[in-house]
Amino acid sequence: MDKFAGKVKDMQKSPKKVYLIDTGMINSIFNGISKNIGLRTENVVFIELMRIYPAA
Repeated sequence: MDKFAGKVKDMQKSPKKVYLIDTGMINSIFNGISKNIGLRTENVVFIELMRIYPAA
């Protein structure tokens, strides 16, 4: 998903977001390094929305 920006050039500068299907991978990759609840919540919400509204 692209981050909104007024200019295409600015949109291209920002990195793409990556969402993991297996939420257990987040726990194993970031175990003890980060307890970022926001990152984990955003990932779970995205996966659930994709399950409910699959891409056409």
